[in-house]
Amino acid sequence: VRRTNMKKKTKITLPDRSIYFKGLLLLVCNDGTIHEKERAMMLRVGKLLDFEQRFCEKTIAKALQNNLISAEMPKFSNSDVAKYFIRDGIRLALADGHFHVKENDFLKRVAKHHELEDIWYEQTIQSITDEMASSLISSLEAENLDY
Repeated sequence: VRRTNMKKKTKITLPDRSIYFKGLLLLVCNDGTIHEKERAMMLRVGKLLDFEQRFCEKTIAKALQNNLISAEMPKFSNSDVAKYFIRDGIRLALADGHFHVKENDFLKRVAKHHELEDIWYEQTIQSITDEMASSLISSLEAENLDY
């Protein structure tokens, strides 16, 4: 049975799709390492944005050595796409278990550029960390014990 997401989807342009993928790639490169979970998430984002898997794999593999990828801040055509980007960026930044200062600063700059308030940014981080903690709590190994 395939579950469908009833939430209305936001339209994204091809340039914004490209900026989204490139921006998240810049984010994961901030700590100098692309961890396996980050790589897996980037491949998933690439698929969701309709990029070819081989393109995504090559781009991710070469990202740390690639001087062509500039550190230019992602600039989206609207703030809704920026919000999606920031939320995904926070999840991606937390994937390796550490929200690095450089990753946080990068995402804060994106939020500020798109005129998103600091309180929105802080509440978004809190909401995502709460969501992640809830998923950890809901899957306790003690459920597998019988007495």
